[in-house]
Amino acid sequence: NQVYALAEFWNKKSNLPLPAQALTSPDETGTSLLEMLKAEKIDQVSIRRRLAELRAAVTAPKRIGLIEDARNRGFNLPLGQPDSAEFDLMTRRPMDES
Repeated sequence: NQVYALAEFWNKKSNLPLPAQALTSPDETGTSLLEMLKAEKIDQVSIRRRLAELRAAVTAPKRIGLIEDARNRGFNLPLGQPDSAEFDLMTRRPMDES
């Protein structure tokens, strides 16, 4: 069964479940993974490529900005830009490290 083989492919590539929205979110061509799986002829190569892209997106660490990082560490920062000596002192991360 082609769908079973694709499920095995995902399980080998990722220890995380496939996100539900990944099935219905369209790619750059406007086609969702669910539509690809429901097609009369299943394009294994395209689906595997799509699953590999999803795996990268699911496992990629989320990059956060300096302000969000400081707030996550308990600093109560103003909404403005962190361009002051006070910010550098509070975060111990000078903005100009050159």
